Amino acid sequence: WYQRRVTSHTHTCRLLRAMAKVREDMGIPLTANDSKSQLAAKSSQYETTARPPSKAAGFLAPILYGVVDVALVLPSQIGYASVVFSHPRLTNYIPYLIKLFFMSTACHQLVHSVMDTLKFSGAGSQDAVLIVMSALATSLVSGVAENEVESVLPTCFISFALGSLCIGILMFFASMFPRVVRVVQYIPLPVVGGFLAGVGLFLLRGGLTLVTDLSINDLPDYALFFDASLLKFMAPTIVLGWLIFYAKRRTQHFLVIPVSALLSITLFYIILAACGSSLDDAKAGGWVYADLAPPSPFYQAWKYFDFGAMQWGMLTSNVDQLLKMVFIYPIAALLCSSAVETSLGLEFDYQKELKLAGVSNIVTGLVGGMPGSRYVVVSIMNGKALSKLNTRLAGLTSAALHIILVLVDVPILSVVPKFFFGAILVSIGIELCSEWLVDARKRMTTLDLLISYVCVACIFTLGLLQGLGITFALSAISFDVQYSRTAILRPVPLRPSSTMRVGEVRKQLKKLRRKIVMFSCQGYLFFGTGRQLQDQVAATVQQNLLADPAEKLEYFILDCHLLRGLDSSAGNVLDKVKRTLESHGISLVFAHLSREIKRFLEKEGLLYRPPNATDDDCDLEQAKLNDAHTFSCIAVPDVDSALEWCENALLAHQPLHSQIIGNATVANVTAELPTFTEFASELMVESTQSNLEAIATYFERLRLTKGAILFQSGQQSSAVFVVESGTVLCSIPLPAGGHKKLSTVTANGLIGQTDYVLGETHSFETKVVSATAQVLRIDDMKMKQMQNERLDLFCAWQQLLLKDFAYNVRDGYFERLRADSEEDVRKS
Repeated sequence: WYQRRVTSHTHTCRLLRAMAKVREDMGIPLTANDSKSQLAAKSSQYETTARPPSKAAGFLAPILYGVVDVALVLPSQIGYASVVFSHPRLTNYIPYLIKLFFMSTACHQLVHSVMDTLKFSGAGSQDAVLIVMSALATSLVSGVAENEVESVLPTCFISFALGSLCIGILMFFASMFPRVVRVVQYIPLPVVGGFLAGVGLFLLRGGLTLVTDLSINDLPDYALFFDASLLKFMAPTIVLGWLIFYAKRRTQHFLVIPVSALLSITLFYIILAACGSSLDDAKAGGWVYADLAPPSPFYQAWKYFDFGAMQWGMLTSNVDQLLKMVFIYPIAALLCSSAVETSLGLEFDYQKELKLAGVSNIVTGLVGGMPGSRYVVVSIMNGKALSKLNTRLAGLTSAALHIILVLVDVPILSVVPKFFFGAILVSIGIELCSEWLVDARKRMTTLDLLISYVCVACIFTLGLLQGLGITFALSAISFDVQYSRTAILRPVPLRPSSTMRVGEVRKQLKKLRRKIVMFSCQGYLFFGTGRQLQDQVAATVQQNLLADPAEKLEYFILDCHLLRGLDSSAGNVLDKVKRTLESHGISLVFAHLSREIKRFLEKEGLLYRPPNATDDDCDLEQAKLNDAHTFSCIAVPDVDSALEWCENALLAHQPLHSQIIGNATVANVTAELPTFTEFASELMVESTQSNLEAIATYFERLRLTKGAILFQSGQQSSAVFVVESGTVLCSIPLPAGGHKKLSTVTANGLIGQTDYVLGETHSFETKVVSATAQVLRIDDMKMKQMQNERLDLFCAWQQLLLKDFAYNVRDGYFERLRADSEEDVRKS
């Protein structure tokens, strides 16, 4: 109310001031009623009306919410205790368990109030493991005679405390490992939904068994609910439970449960008085628990924690129930935190959440309490009302009240009708079932929703662990089927490699590039997605059979930089792909393989591994096309290397050039490299023999070996270089170390001309990567000499630089831009 009042008055104040300002700007005269002074007086009146909260209000509001928190969770905890001790032989011991539930909630709330970054958070015992706790208690009691029930109570209570302690230790140590936290968050949603819906149905059953005193263990026992004599107990329980659920869903008000308790209990006693019956008659009729006085004094609640009377053999035979409790609860705790995070628009650190829940359960286990975590409803309610007060008082009040309930003997079960506690359980059960079996269709696919239904059915027919296991398996199969339909292969438009080509080589390569096709493989390659690769290769081969002989494919590039992994069946798939391509004379080129995938392919015999090669060696630098392994399948570092390798291999079969890759010649070709004068004659307009020979005299010939550096990044540009033979690598040094490849310059390519023309320092560095290289160099002094002596040659040289730059822009930048445009069109 206070927040709405402040907001309303603030907006009114701003509106009045804005009206006055607009009238003044527009020249509209102010009337006597709307003068500036009156508007200002009105705004000040509104401002003074909305006063900040007093210290008393800031102190009392959290205390009030702490009391409301207790009123919300108190009926649920009594209902939880009734569900855990649902076996008829355990009914007389429910007050002991209720005291332990109160103490558990007090401990959880106290730890969260002290340690939680969400200061207004509510915490306590939850419903996630009630199935397991009830099954454990029922199993222990069913194994002894009726007069020996007390002999197994120490085993029962100590088992609950040990479960809480183990949960806390597991969650605390799991919080130290981020990967474990991520694994816990990877639980499939159908498994989570099926489990919580199963908990909801279990609470529905627990609410009905609470008011009917039935023991339901197997499916045939559900027929007992159809006894007409039990309808008088179940009808008010179901109706009141549904009304509470409906009211909570429509209003989401924190007073729903307290008002429901007040009205239902009042109505019960009015009807009881109208019928002329007493409370003893109601107890005799089964409407109220009879003779269930709380343990007095309070510490009697812990009298069954006798390790001397602990029957370890019975615990060993039920260790599976304990393990279920330990491994299920961390998931439920993270789900509760996720719900609060989503509702309040916050962002939690789940490592801290696990640590907090771990400490909370360790403390609770040491005092003999039950597992617990953050309360979703209480935390959301407090967060919306108390987030601006930034106080822990609400949680501390709730913890103090729960401790008082432990210390004080309040015979709640002897005065409150059983159908109210049953209705609380029924309302929670309806809420869980509605959320995960009905409303979940809005956020789940139909297949996932069916898996959740199967999970619920399996939990109630086969058991909790078996049901969750089957649901995990179905979720995995569903993922495999759906992922196998996802396209992991897509065609990639071809672009030229970064290797600079000149003259006739550039023209030939533009035609030969049609013999290359490239695809990108992404995701995970396994038996489900491998078929896509086989089908694509088969389609490519089929198209190749119908193609013109001059455009027959020779190289199939597979870009694997988005391939995250593969399974053992993928080796068989790739082997079939390799043999299919090889039978049609097409080489398979892998680009950007990870080290793990490359090792796998080498073990499978799909890649040729040179003798004594290390993991850092590149097959590209060791390859010779006359090797059968390398010819059919090769791996290169990246896509640019793959394109360069294919281009060089295509050019190697042409009667014009021999290209160099690293220190290995692609093929032995008899033709000689063109001289610089031949290259210049293609670019210069007036390329007479005398002019070409004259311009060559201004160059200095350098004979270099592998590793020689022409210039480094940051050096002042003072010369232009022409590669006459060999290969020079241009790269950019990275700030973190290492180099990034910029381009590869082969025979008759120019280097350094851009930086020289702009008069800037070199933006990259160069290094000879072939065994030997022959480079021509013309520096600034020689150019000035040429300009003074032969102006016509100098102009021809400038024209040569301009034409070379134009060719590079057309064949490099525009080709890459075209490829990118084709990729954008394909995506759209």
